[in-house]
Amino acid sequence: MNRGAVPILITAAAAAAVAFAFVATSPAASAATIRVDRTGGGDFLTIQQGIDAASEGDTVLVSVGTYTGPQNRNLDFGGTNIRLAAQGIPGSVVIDCQGAGRGFYFHSGEDSTSVVAGLTVANGFASDRGGGLYCEESDPKFVGVNFIGNHAGTGSVEGYGGGAFAMFCAPTIVGCQFEGNTADDGGGMFCWHSPARITDCLFYDNHGSHGGGGVRILYQPAVLTRVTFIGNTAPTFGGGVYCCYSAPIITNCTFWRNGAVRGGAIYGYDAAPTITNSIVAGCVTGSAFYCPGASNFTIAGSCVYDNAGGDTLCGNAYGNISADPAFCSESSTELWLQECSPCVGAGLEGADIGARGVGCVCFDPSGIDDGEPGDDDAALLLVPSPNPFAGSTRILYDAPAEGGPVRISVHNLRGQHVRTLVSGTVSPGRHEISWDGTDDGARPVSSGVYFLMYEGGDLRRARKLLVAR
Repeated sequence: MNRGAVPILITAAAAAAVAFAFVATSPAASAATIRVDRTGGGDFLTIQQGIDAASEGDTVLVSVGTYTGPQNRNLDFGGTNIRLAAQGIPGSVVIDCQGAGRGFYFHSGEDSTSVVAGLTVANGFASDRGGGLYCEESDPKFVGVNFIGNHAGTGSVEGYGGGAFAMFCAPTIVGCQFEGNTADDGGGMFCWHSPARITDCLFYDNHGSHGGGGVRILYQPAVLTRVTFIGNTAPTFGGGVYCCYSAPIITNCTFWRNGAVRGGAIYGYDAAPTITNSIVAGCVTGSAFYCPGASNFTIAGSCVYDNAGGDTLCGNAYGNISADPAFCSESSTELWLQECSPCVGAGLEGADIGARGVGCVCFDPSGIDDGEPGDDDAALLLVPSPNPFAGSTRILYDAPAEGGPVRISVHNLRGQHVRTLVSGTVSPGRHEISWDGTDDGARPVSSGVYFLMYEGGDLRRARKLLVAR
């Protein structure tokens, strides 16, 4: 499966995780640093050459660019514990497998001092297991790695783990992104007898044609902490997570707009998942949970809301709420909470519910002005014209007299963030911007009422906007 240009969604968690990896795994003074540069500016041209030249504890730094060809896929550490890292921001080094193999193959007993940091593995393919990564009897660590558009399976051969497959291993996965990966089971990842630890990761738009659009967990209990699942799907079992004969620990996770007929967010067959302080909302297909037979779910301190097939809890359930989580932006992949969200402080022991905490102030549309500013707004001009509008509207605004930070954003009737128009330092005086009626993802918004919010200095103002398509 080749997705062409590779979209990279760099989350704050991913960037922080990569930065931490560089500090926490800094090589010893005696270790070497080997540089790979496809343009000829380093020690080697290909990544596998750099790996093969490294000794225990060495670092292989890969220069910015897209790496293709046989020596840049099916990468194998060969039992040597080294650190392989992108030189540049996370996502700036892309391993494009071009559908001719997977990105990495760990199978020689590497331990957690084998680290892959900041790279992207795209367009990987395996006929059976692990389109982007195959890990067997090894315990490597992945930090800020993106698995994008990888696939496992051929149709006649069942595929497991489109993005990653782990068997009899305990990988540590921190700040990673799994997007647009596909397989029969475990579109994003498949953990088989593998107690993987997955923290601060994003599973976005993955698909399992049988089950486990995001993650499939079989036997050993994986541990998922502050993981966000958005738009993952499967036709039948577990849009977000599909677990069997296992007891995964799911803590402070967010499930949003996932879908499967049986368990839009989580399906468990003879499983005992513990789901704590997590948001499960907006499933497009199926109920939040599906727990047949001998399954024994524990669901505690969580928010379960507005799932297509219902919000019914199962197993041992206590301390849960059912309310709109009030995300700052429903179209974002971060899903921060408004400070007035019912999920703030509502989890067990007063913890916030979900993968992200508070990320924006509350937006209260009550009392918003409908048009021109009045006398109380003499210090601020904030005028959209035309209003109503169908295509775009021109917005005049005054910055504070002393200049400084200004933020102008658009919100919907529920107070959720739609679009940021201005965010940064602005010089004093009058300025003009426009809004084309799209959200932060460049998607056209529907017709209706929106609110234009201004924050600058000590001033906070808002105006009503009407989009009339």
